[in-house]
Amino acid sequence: MKVLAWGLFFLLALIAVLFTIANRQAIVISLDPLPFTVQAPLYLVVLVAAFAGLLVAALTAGVSTGRARSRLRRAESRIARIEADNSRLRADAAPTVAPAESQRTLLNPAAGSGRP
Repeated sequence: MKVLAWGLFFLLALIAVLFTIANRQAIVISLDPLPFTVQAPLYLVVLVAAFAGLLVAALTAGVSTGRARSRLRRAESRIARIEADNSRLRADAAPTVAPAESQRTLLNPAAGSGRP
C-alpha cells in the first residue's frame, strides 16, 4: 500500500513539474472589488489554489476524525464501566465457599474431634 501511495505521489509531482515548465507565462490577478492587482506566473496561481484546496480538505478531515475519536473515547469509557459493573455483579453472585475447617470435618470426621 505504501508503494502505491509513493508511486501516486511521484506521479502527481511529475505532473506538477511538467505543468510548471509548460505554463510560465505571466497573468494578472485582480481581486474585484478591491483595487489590487497582482502579476504572477500561471503555474504559481494554479499550484497555490491546489495547495489551498488540499489544506481545506485536510482540515475538514481532521475535524471529522476528531469527532469520531471523541465518540470512540466515550464509548470505550462506557464499555470499561459496564465491564467493571459486570465483574462486580459476578463476584457478588458467586457461591460462597465453605470454610476450610468445616470441609475437613466433612471429609474426615476424626479431624474435627481433635483425635489423630
